[in-house]
Amino acid sequence: MAQLMRDMSKELEGIKEKLQNNDELDQNLLNFALIHEQEVTDPSFQKPHIQPMSEAYAFAIYAFNENPTKSNYTAIINNCLSCHQLSCPGPVVRIKKLQLNKNE
Repeated sequence: MAQLMRDMSKELEGIKEKLQNNDELDQNLLNFALIHEQEVTDPSFQKPHIQPMSEAYAFAIYAFNENPTKSNYTAIINNCLSCHQLSCPGPVVRIKKLQLNKNE
């Protein structure tokens, strides 16, 4: 699961940069495995809210892939923040760096 999170973060950093530069984005840019189906390195991360939040994240990814807008990107990042605030707050600072500036 940790490797998937690092991969997602790297992909989202690149998309954030493209959005900030107003570059045109292709559809279907993101293709991530379902988070709740990944092996965890620490069993304490297996919590009941992980599956529904993973499914909400997958829906946000789908919406972005269909319509790659700043608003749909923001929905992805908000999903990340919501889950991490509940279960693993360590990466919250890193996730916040993926947010678009308010004036964008």
